[in-house]
Amino acid sequence: MQLKNALASISQTDTAPNSPKRRPRGTHKWKKDVEHGHMQTTYSQLDYILLSKTLASAFTGLAKVEQRKFTGGSDHYLCWAELDMSLL
Repeated sequence: MQLKNALASISQTDTAPNSPKRRPRGTHKWKKDVEHGHMQTTYSQLDYILLSKTLASAFTGLAKVEQRKFTGGSDHYLCWAELDMSLL
């Protein structure tokens, strides 16, 4: 079965793939020890919204990762995709 990643519709052209900077599709953040106890926040896409062929036909093309300063105790950002269920 072929699955479609709805978050792939979000552009990721502003930074290099391994950049520590926040990226449009970055869904996870963590701090890692860089050297001598200095911390660096790193962002990456760890979460996906996978759609079956049927659900992909209802995907409106609108998807987003809510990258807000406060994540409510989680190191994952909320991601969502809009589906038009009337198309099914």
